[in-house]
Amino acid sequence: MNRKITFDKKEIFYFLIMSLTLALVFGFDNNQTSFVWSEWLINLLAVFILSLITIFVHTFAHKLVAYRYGGISQIRLWTMERYGWSKMRQLKRHMPIGIILAFFFTIFSNGQFPFAALESYELVSDKLRRVGRAFSYVTEYENAKIALAGPLANIFLAYIVKSFNYTGYFDTLIYMNVIFALYCMIPISSLDGKHLYFNSKALFGFGFSFIVLSGLAVFYLSPLTALIISLILTLTIGSVYFYFRIFR
Repeated sequence: MNRKITFDKKEIFYFLIMSLTLALVFGFDNNQTSFVWSEWLINLLAVFILSLITIFVHTFAHKLVAYRYGGISQIRLWTMERYGWSKMRQLKRHMPIGIILAFFFTIFSNGQFPFAALESYELVSDKLRRVGRAFSYVTEYENAKIALAGPLANIFLAYIVKSFNYTGYFDTLIYMNVIFALYCMIPISSLDGKHLYFNSKALFGFGFSFIVLSGLAVFYLSPLTALIISLILTLTIGSVYFYFRIFR
């Protein structure tokens, strides 16, 4: 059976929860000298729409690459499953640690510290769509590419938006996508960075370097210049790393 790229009801729920949280993180401080409820809510609604775009681009990229490799990527919240290092210390219910930390930092920093580590995903191999491949399951390297697809999609969205953002109207969307991509690349728990790091350290190194460099360059340079410089520096860092690893 040829499955299509879809979002089930649980995924849609998680999608909306993450979008609402991201909207609060980036829309809590509306940069006004005085607080007016109506203005604050209008700004929050506008940022919520930007959050929907950000989360959709990210999760759809996961699903698209997973589909390419005969897998199914399912959206999940970043949760805490146990406390400590022992597998025996399991929580009865998974704690949505990303949502909790996002609210905590937003409120106590008055919206000045954007915490955006919210999303995770589960990967399921579709054996029928893997027919004819060497393995009946998605390989570690393929999973690494699925993990990298989400943050990369956000970075490229930032590049695209920057190319026509002459008035600065979409600065928040650019900033949101860069910050979200950077948080996703943290290699802990079940974040994208963890899937990437433990399945392909080389791909993690390339992706992490490119995303960090792009995240800095896109704010100060033209999109094309930022892209070229980020690629050159990423390849240079990779070349130096492999040189010392192989020949030293």
